[in-house]
Amino acid sequence: MAGRLGDALPWYERAAVKGDTDVLQVAAGQLAVAGRTEESLTWFWRAADAGVSLRSGWFPALSLRLLGDAADVLLRYGRDPTEALAHTWQMEPG
Repeated sequence: MAGRLGDALPWYERAAVKGDTDVLQVAAGQLAVAGRTEESLTWFWRAADAGVSLRSGWFPALSLRLLGDAADVLLRYGRDPTEALAHTWQMEPG
């Protein structure tokens, strides 16, 4: 699979450049399965930035695999302007 994934990534990149957001999610997932976590995260963030719902398809499972407990932080609070996970917060009792 690793050799085939290497062949597929340039195709995914070309499709992504043309606006195919689905390939961003596919590439992130295949890279995660191959154990290429850092590359997978790059494609994952690209998909999120392109507007792919983090609650659609197998993104919830992928986010949990890549981010662990921080996946819930991403879903609840998103990312801050520096693109890091936002800090959690709680409302003060009023």
